Amino acid sequence: MQTTGVPAIFAESSQPDRLIQVLASEVDIHIDVVELFSESLTGADEEASTYITMMRVNTERITNGLSR
Repeated sequence: MQTTGVPAIFAESSQPDRLIQVLASEVDIHIDVVELFSESLTGADEEASTYITMMRVNTERITNGLSR
């Protein structure tokens, strides 16, 4: 991760992120942990209430995570 300059680790939003957080804390560089939606939609008033909005949110999060 240090050699390649990985800017972010992408994690599934419905799963506990303990392993990802430990991995990010073990490296000597700043790495963002970015949550993505994959297994289910959110409530009607939240970010990923439809498949299309979920895909838009994930695309934006991936793009932002990789451009840091």
